[in-house]
Amino acid sequence: MVDWKLRFCFSLFILCYTKETTGTVESWDMQQQCGRTLESYGGTLHFDATMLRNSFCQVKIVGKGAADTMLSLFFTSFNVTGDSCMENVTIEEPGAVQQTYELGNIPNGLYQSFCRNTGYMNQNSIYTTFHESLILKYSSRQKEAAKNMKFTLKFSSFTSRFKGCTKEEAEEGMFSCPTGRCVHSSLLCGDLNPCGDNRDCNSTEAILEQNRDDKGVNYVKFLVVTIVVLFAIFALIQITLIVRNENKCTHTRKYQQKEQLQAELMPMTNGHVERGQRDTNVEVVKT
Repeated sequence: MVDWKLRFCFSLFILCYTKETTGTVESWDMQQQCGRTLESYGGTLHFDATMLRNSFCQVKIVGKGAADTMLSLFFTSFNVTGDSCMENVTIEEPGAVQQTYELGNIPNGLYQSFCRNTGYMNQNSIYTTFHESLILKYSSRQKEAAKNMKFTLKFSSFTSRFKGCTKEEAEEGMFSCPTGRCVHSSLLCGDLNPCGDNRDCNSTEAILEQNRDDKGVNYVKFLVVTIVVLFAIFALIQITLIVRNENKCTHTRKYQQKEQLQAELMPMTNGHVERGQRDTNVEVVKT
């Protein structure tokens, strides 16, 4: 009973909170974060090469969460002019190498490099890491005045569970997606696609609907249990009354038997007294 109430209240809080805070996720300008590590549940990273003084910038992104946390990321925009690939951006996990897709080659992490928009760089092209961190690198062989690459990258951290978040994770503010992902509730409805199916807002409402269904089922169970308990209390009261009445009747019968016995003894006592009185009143006549 307590479990579904807690889940319902928590999901309701998430829905109300995320509706009010849509678009308030963390955001950074990459050219101002060069050489730094960004540790976050998720956010948006903007990059504008025209604002970068150097020809190289590297940022490390670390996803907050459990030890088995992974990162999901996608580009919402990627613009660069020219076909010479003089500017390049790479997303890679520490220790990963570029995949060759040869037979028997097993990738040890995410590694992708881009120098132009392939036409598929949008929110439908999602890249997923094997671990909780990745390195985002920008490099250019262009002259400073010729740099023009601009892009926006969004990322979110998640853990993959068969049945969503554990009880402990839920108590810490994590949210169970219908896809099985466990994500932080602050990422919902922030255009980060943390659940991986572009329905994190709808999934919140779906969870609420499921909780309403659970509430109805549990209400029936609660009603049945309440009726059974009340019936048991009523039966106990009736049994108690019956026992009390039986004890009272037994006591009454004993009292009546005692009264009857005393009534039977009274005449004998009275007769003895009268005879004694008569004997004392006899006069002796001398002849």
